[in-house]
Amino acid sequence: MEREPRLRRRIAATASEPTTAAATGRPASPRRTKRRRRIRGRPLALGPFLSLLALLLWLPPPARGDPAPEEPDFSRVYPEPRDGLLLQPSPGWPLWLVDFETRARTDETSGIAFLGRDRAGARLFLLADDTGRFHICRVEDERGAAPRLQLERVAIAPALFDSLSSYEHWDFEAVAVDLPRPRPPLRDSIRGWVSLEGRGPAFRPQTSVYALSFARSGDPARWRVGPIGPAIAGARFWEGHVARNRGLEGLALGERLAFLGLESLSGRTQVSGAGTILFVYDRQAERVARIGTQLLGIDTICGLDAWGDSLSVLIDRNQQSVFLLWWDPSVPGRIRAAQRHPLDLPTPEGFRYAVPSVEGLALDDGGDLWCVTDPWRGHYRPVGAVPETVAVYLEAEMPMLYRFPGKAIWQQAGLEHLWPPRP
Repeated sequence: MEREPRLRRRIAATASEPTTAAATGRPASPRRTKRRRRIRGRPLALGPFLSLLALLLWLPPPARGDPAPEEPDFSRVYPEPRDGLLLQPSPGWPLWLVDFETRARTDETSGIAFLGRDRAGARLFLLADDTGRFHICRVEDERGAAPRLQLERVAIAPALFDSLSSYEHWDFEAVAVDLPRPRPPLRDSIRGWVSLEGRGPAFRPQTSVYALSFARSGDPARWRVGPIGPAIAGARFWEGHVARNRGLEGLALGERLAFLGLESLSGRTQVSGAGTILFVYDRQAERVARIGTQLLGIDTICGLDAWGDSLSVLIDRNQQSVFLLWWDPSVPGRIRAAQRHPLDLPTPEGFRYAVPSVEGLALDDGGDLWCVTDPWRGHYRPVGAVPETVAVYLEAEMPMLYRFPGKAIWQQAGLEHLWPPRP
């Protein structure tokens, strides 16, 4: 006789759907509740479970080999992005990514990271190619002189060949360096992360993030890259979202957080409206949050950089725009504000491509934005007539390097204090 009252009390305390006479207009039925549980196959305590899940902003990564968990999705709490200024290239930019002195060039460049300045004051960038190569790009751009660049191919240490021997193809999509902001004097040894995109039947396990060491030595000094190991050991929270030839094309390292951007959810060159996913990974706590970008108006993520843990900047290739994201420091993984800046993307000779394929983004120590292009075969074609003198660049599908002045957008955002004048 005591069994039915206890069952009624337990159902009234845990049921997610109203079962009282006041809420439904009919008396609660333990038999009906048990039948619903048996048919639908889900626990009774659904309401409290969802409330608890909504409070969990971070989830620990799965152990190696375990399926990825369902990370929190905060896409419904974001503000509408504000429209910002149209960003036009700095005078003299863009440049073809070719060193006219050594005839070195890059190919299918999709990643860029700012390393710092050398003793002469020239900027140094690390470039990553889809063809499995790295280059050091030295940029001289002083006032009153035409900008010029020098390219040095980074040597591959034999240990890296051994570490990545199982990969069918080395496809470096994004690169980031683990250096503080503002950048310290250029170091001889720098640690970084690289995103590899999987191809072929094993594209899911081969889509990964790897930690590398870049070091220079010798006379003259030459750069070499070697392996450290998986950057996020045991965690593959992105695996359920990647596709063949569509992986993590955005990568940035803050002080404690790492930002990883999925290229897209649709795989189209036109704006689909489906959005994509931005992962925020706490490197100390080893927890991750998942952010859907559809309500932010972000269609693709093809380049990322961060200034600490409170500001990140990304490239949307399909919309040819830069997005600024301000993060809420009190609630990790939640965006406080967003701003969109469309990009003007001419070529060095002034004509334009049908699909500019702008990818990769880096912030330098002055707040300027630097982007590279990854020529997409079959889509990387000019609109209208072009000068005969650039036929060689078109045939070679030469990548380009853009520089966009950032002073105006940081003033508009009230963040000009992040980039004090250089001494």
